[in-house]
Amino acid sequence: MAKSSKKELATKASYNRQPAVQAKRVEDNRLRRAAIAKGDAHVGDGTHMHHVNENEKNGGPVRKVDAEYNKGWRGRKPGNYGKK
Repeated sequence: MAKSSKKELATKASYNRQPAVQAKRVEDNRLRRAAIAKGDAHVGDGTHMHHVNENEKNGGPVRKVDAEYNKGWRGRKPGNYGKK
């Protein structure tokens, strides 16, 4: 596994300190705990909770997807974040 540079680590740390990023992480963790409580997901199963409609965050419907699918959405929908 490649090691991150000091500059890259500093950039990630700065990004993760942003209030909006922290709020999203709190919401994602809440959704994950709720799915585990319902039995829809299990600890360590390698899945993510995915918002079905990216425009309905914070309370919109969610589904369980594998991590690779959830992290690769920008490649499938470049128009959602200003790319063509």
